[in-house]
Amino acid sequence: MVDTLRTVLVVDDDPGHRGMLEALLARWGFGVTSAADGREAVERVAERPFDAVLMDIRMPDMDGITALKAIRTYNPAVPVVLMTAYSAVESAVEAMKSGAVDYLIKPLDFDLLKDTLTKTLEHRERGRQEAGAPAPVEGIVGESPAIRRMLEMIHTVAPSEATVLITGKSGTGKELV
Repeated sequence: MVDTLRTVLVVDDDPGHRGMLEALLARWGFGVTSAADGREAVERVAERPFDAVLMDIRMPDMDGITALKAIRTYNPAVPVVLMTAYSAVESAVEAMKSGAVDYLIKPLDFDLLKDTLTKTLEHRERGRQEAGAPAPVEGIVGESPAIRRMLEMIHTVAPSEATVLITGKSGTGKELV
């Protein structure tokens, strides 16, 4: 387990709601990044790992279910909590079948939101602890938080079919990854 701030990506096309969630999660001690729509969320997840994603379902251009499926290609392990103001059994079933860990109804019950995020992240961290520290990769040496995050990302991406671009300066060990 890496001892760093838990990071949550907040995705909502309503700037007021997104800003309120950013402030609330930051006050609860989370590191927060935000995206205004599904496409931007997928780009953010492709750029870096997050501990969780909190995403609206109804958004223009790319809805939350479509974004969830795309996010799974980049990081199949990231827990995604979907939220909507338009509750329907069909959308809840589709969300869960697509891999969402939970489905919340707007207006959000903040106690339920905090409890959901906390339990989701604790469950994920327990799984990491049970699995132990990230397995070493031959030739990569180090114990720093950055090295541990890189090893976790290697082990997250390795079993997937995702195409990965590895960048860095010459001589930094890209070929080992």
